[in-house]
Amino acid sequence: MRYDRMYRVLLLVGACLLWDTPSTQAGSPMTITDATFTDGVANRTPQMRVTAFSLGDQGNQARLWFWFLVSCGDPCQGGAASITVRWSQKVGDQFAEQRAIPLTIQGPTWRTWAYKENLQPGTWKAEVISEQGPVCMSDKCEFTIEVTP
Repeated sequence: MRYDRMYRVLLLVGACLLWDTPSTQAGSPMTITDATFTDGVANRTPQMRVTAFSLGDQGNQARLWFWFLVSCGDPCQGGAASITVRWSQKVGDQFAEQRAIPLTIQGPTWRTWAYKENLQPGTWKAEVISEQGPVCMSDKCEFTIEVTP
């Protein structure tokens, strides 16, 4: 098990050295190193990572959280950097932005999150945007989840 994890890390490092990541191509020096949708955040950590979300008894008052760990790089040297988490819902074949939440990154590695209430059933997307462009995790710049009644 331990060697399997080490093997995956070495593959990831090798891939990063050989190819540009989307965040580099997009011009943002920030990268996301971990991200998840969750049902809550405690002590700056996601409580339960979820791949689908049910509104249940709370209906549209249920909160869905998007938690992520960002590596800031140069923008955070000697100060803070601004990012925005955009929540969008799929309408037809496109996503319509429903809420934009500004956040501040205050260190070279920073855990942060944003939540969305007033959810309707359907496909939702969270994106992290810096002043330089999308902030991505490996080859993923958009994070989607299915919300059910």
